[in-house]
Amino acid sequence: ETPVVYGVSASGDSLRGVLVTPDGAAGDLPGLVVIHEWWGLNRNVIDQARHLANKGYAALAVDLYGGESADSPDGAMALMQAVDDDASVQNLVAASDFLSARGAPRVGSIGWCYTDLPGMFFCYHRGGKRHTFYLAATLRFTTATELG
Repeated sequence: ETPVVYGVSASGDSLRGVLVTPDGAAGDLPGLVVIHEWWGLNRNVIDQARHLANKGYAALAVDLYGGESADSPDGAMALMQAVDDDASVQNLVAASDFLSARGAPRVGSIGWCYTDLPGMFFCYHRGGKRHTFYLAATLRFTTATELG
């Protein structure tokens, strides 16, 4: 896993994430933009990116919170509510462009929990480009407490 800067926000801030590729990979790999859950970019998300990389992807775990993460539901809610939707989409577009520039023949996305919606907006945005963007998957993990 390698920390990377994959773009620059409209406000001039570096967009940072973690790129994970299979050990000993050769050639161009399909890319996955890995969108964190409402807690932010944390060890769990990076571990999921590692799992996806082991399946043959260049997995870029993005950060929609500018380096912040939460350890309580109240903190996670505050971070999530502070996110600008347009900035999130531009962040994800920059991540896709980064993977494409590295040679990814295809780029998809995978997300958890609240990131379902930014991931879908991202898919629609990229579909309007000259190349087709595929939404690889959107996952939502449900805990036993959420099931009641």
